[in-house]
Amino acid sequence: MLHSNNRYVREFKTALERLEQERQSFPIIIRADKTPAHEHQRCYNRPKNNEVAVLIAGHDKTTTNRDIVLEKQNAQLQRINELHPWYDALQYPLLFPCAEDGYRINIHRWNQTATAPLPRRICHGLYAYRLMVRANSFICQLRGGCCFINIVDMYVKVESERLNFIRHHQCELRVEQYVHLTCL
Repeated sequence: MLHSNNRYVREFKTALERLEQERQSFPIIIRADKTPAHEHQRCYNRPKNNEVAVLIAGHDKTTTNRDIVLEKQNAQLQRINELHPWYDALQYPLLFPCAEDGYRINIHRWNQTATAPLPRRICHGLYAYRLMVRANSFICQLRGGCCFINIVDMYVKVESERLNFIRHHQCELRVEQYVHLTCL
């Protein structure tokens, strides 16, 4: 189903074929006798058979945005930010099997009877619509089982949008006047 309906799966399949043609081997060395300075030694124990091990490159660097990095055909990298319309379909391909576009910043709502666009649609409205149970409708996001991390991701995007609004609209919100407020 994904190969026939999801345009991103088809593109990644082509990229995988290209990668297999240019296969390189990268050595990964894990030394059980070495731990970073000032770190608890048991944090770096070898995983047992029934445990899951995760390697995170650059774990000491903090990042403010969650994004996906794609390599284009011309070997240039393109960052897909969490607020990009492709983010949901790329991050959760099984929950978006038809690669539906997600939220777009500053998209306007249209009313059938209105001649001008309504105020911009907020991220919260799109995700509320996607999670709403409707008759004769299959909502893939609610069928994810233990994969409800996508709903947490939706919540984080909604809150990020609210914080970005506050950050970029300080003058309209008259934040400088809040200095005079005190806790009682």
